[in-house]
Amino acid sequence: MKSINENKIRVLVVDDSLVSRKLHQKMIADDLGFEVVDTARDGREAVKKVSEHKPDVVSMDVNMPHLNGIEATREIMNTFPVPIIIVSSLYNENEKHLAMEAAAAGAVYIMPKPHGMGHPGFEKDKKKYLRMLKNMAGVKVVSRRSHQPPKAQSSQNKNHQESITSVKREIILMGASAGGPQALKTIIGALPADFPLPILLVQHLDQSFTESFQTWMESFSKLPVVVPEDGEAIRGGNIYLAPGGKNMVLKAKGRITITTQPPDKKAKPTVAALFNSAGPLYKEKGVATLLSGMGKDGAHEMRVLKDSGAFTIAQEKHSCLVFGMPGEAVNINAAKAVLTPEEIAVEFNKLIEQKHV
Repeated sequence: MKSINENKIRVLVVDDSLVSRKLHQKMIADDLGFEVVDTARDGREAVKKVSEHKPDVVSMDVNMPHLNGIEATREIMNTFPVPIIIVSSLYNENEKHLAMEAAAAGAVYIMPKPHGMGHPGFEKDKKKYLRMLKNMAGVKVVSRRSHQPPKAQSSQNKNHQESITSVKREIILMGASAGGPQALKTIIGALPADFPLPILLVQHLDQSFTESFQTWMESFSKLPVVVPEDGEAIRGGNIYLAPGGKNMVLKAKGRITITTQPPDKKAKPTVAALFNSAGPLYKEKGVATLLSGMGKDGAHEMRVLKDSGAFTIAQEKHSCLVFGMPGEAVNINAAKAVLTPEEIAVEFNKLIEQKHV
């Protein structure tokens, strides 16, 4: 006979604030689709209770005693991988930076702490919090064992015939979601200050954290990281980060358009919008990369880019936190190369001194 709770989403709530723990418990308890299996007051307790309860998803604070959210996330992902949502204060700059580091350690999403009961935004925040818990609970994550060496190149890597330098490339397009910050830190951190190409990046991220993500990237990037304005001209050697809540597209070569179009209910920015707009403009002059992330955003558009001559790369499975977006690209033969983040950085650096055939 099935347990009455068998089909509920099992949540572990981690926060050093008793008020926050009780608020999160109350919001979760109000929805019959969820069950709070336990709470933890710090990262050390969180690691222990994940092992004990094996929850479907963890709601994790970042600024905690004994073991903070970054260290706890890293340890959990090394021992018992489970989707972790970082729930962070918008009003503490240090905490926002810690939240970004937690994403690089293996958290699947970052969102603001919900307002308390009685606040005008409480019901909206509550719905968003529960929606994210539900969405992320179903994400299949993999262990992030830090001591494991990078996987050797797969046969897909060894057998691709075209070189990234076989054509003079003019632009790099990148799309990432859950697990993307890990890969981005490796790739972007390996590019020198004289890297010549512009990089246009769509990272799925709560729009409240766009500025924090930009600041976090600047902490390891030797290249300027820009959140572009509508109509901004593209300059080589800059990284352009799509702003949260809007799409970054190209309506003319060398110039960025920021738009809320299309007026659908999909979370913005989308990788699909960027890839779809760039294809007709750059064709074989482009490089497109899909990094770790849930869903299929950008995969089919990357296939179109590949068919137009662009050099297309999907992140290799074992290096991904979530093999959704790059996995779909591999499944539909949209990738000319399947590489680890370290290998992607090597390919990008070949573009510094391009040799043309």
